[in-house]
Amino acid sequence: MSLSIRPARPGEAALVLAFVRELAEYERLLDAVDATEAMVDAALFGENPRLFCDIAEWDAAPAGFALWFANFSLFQSSTDHSKRVQPSATQRCARWTSSARPMPS
Repeated sequence: MSLSIRPARPGEAALVLAFVRELAEYERLLDAVDATEAMVDAALFGENPRLFCDIAEWDAAPAGFALWFANFSLFQSSTDHSKRVQPSATQRCARWTSSARPMPS
């Protein structure tokens, strides 16, 4: 079993959007997702990308993602990177079940 992390590749907007929708469903915010595959593709892989993404793979299968984007503070002259790291629901469940232990009495 192995974990690898790599940048999202062109053509993976559907995968990234699936992770976003899964996260929104987990947060009970699925109705708030207006993004389309084309929008995600343009944000990640357009001429001036505004969004960046890494894909976590467990045994070569997508298992989670990290999204981030840069904000620039004009007053502080600094860049702030906002990010979200999220394992897939399958990986959360697998991790929880494999680490579950009986409660002490």
